[in-house]
Amino acid sequence: MTLHLPRPLAGTDAELFLLLRSHLEAEGVQIETEPPSGQAFSLDRLPQIAALNLEAAGVEVRSNLIPVNARLQTSNPRIYACGEALGGYGLPNLAEVEAQVAIENALFWPRRSINYGQIPWAIQTRSELAQVGLSERQARRHYGRKVEIVRQAYRSIDRATVSGDPIGLCKFVLKPDGKILGAHLFGANASETIAPIALALQQNLSIQDLESIAPHATWGEILSESARQWQRDRRPNWQREWIERWFDWRR
Repeated sequence: MTLHLPRPLAGTDAELFLLLRSHLEAEGVQIETEPPSGQAFSLDRLPQIAALNLEAAGVEVRSNLIPVNARLQTSNPRIYACGEALGGYGLPNLAEVEAQVAIENALFWPRRSINYGQIPWAIQTRSELAQVGLSERQARRHYGRKVEIVRQAYRSIDRATVSGDPIGLCKFVLKPDGKILGAHLFGANASETIAPIALALQQNLSIQDLESIAPHATWGEILSESARQWQRDRRPNWQREWIERWFDWRR
C-alpha cells in the first residue's frame, strides 16, 4: 500500500515523524510526498465549498479554503468557519475545539480566540503519534539556544516491557527552567499519555510537576521518567562523575 502525504504532517516534530514513517514502512505502507501515482492512496482531502457561493455573502475563499482570524471569523465578521474548510489538519478533536470557539463567538461576543499550540492531537496508528505545543524546530526558531530537549525511551518503563511494546520515544521541548514548550510521543497509548502534558502546558507548569503523577507500571510513568532525566541532565559534570564513582564503589 502506498500512502500519499502532500504536506507530510506539517508542524510535526521531524524526529517523531521519522519514527512514524519507519513504523508504517515496516508494516508495508510506503509513504510518498510527490504527486501520487495511480495506485497511491491520498489523504489530500479538500472540502467542496465552491457550490456554497460564499463570495456572495462577502466571505473570501482562497484555493478552495476559507481564511479566518484567531476568533475564526471570515472576511465577513458575522460568518465563522471551522474544520477542514480552514485547510489545517483534518483531525476530529481540533475540529471540535474550533466549532466550540466559533459557536460561542457567533452566539455571544466574539472575544474567544483559538490557541492551537495548547491543543493536543494524535494519529492513532498501531504505535501512536501524539503531540502538543511546539516542535523542536519551531521552538528554536522562537527561542534560539534557550531550548532544552529531553528524550526518554519507552523501554525505560516496566509497562512497555511487560506489554511487549518497548519501541517508543517521549520527547519534551523545554525552556531552561523546565517550563514546557511542547511534547511529542510515539508509541503505545501515546494519545492517552499526551493529555496530562497538554494540561501542564495550558497551566504553564514545569516538567518537574509531572514527576509524581503516574502510578508504577503504567504508560504515564514515561512522564515521570522524563522529569527525572531532566533533573539528571542538569547536574554538573563533577556531580554526575561523583555519583557514578559512588555506585561503582558500592557495587
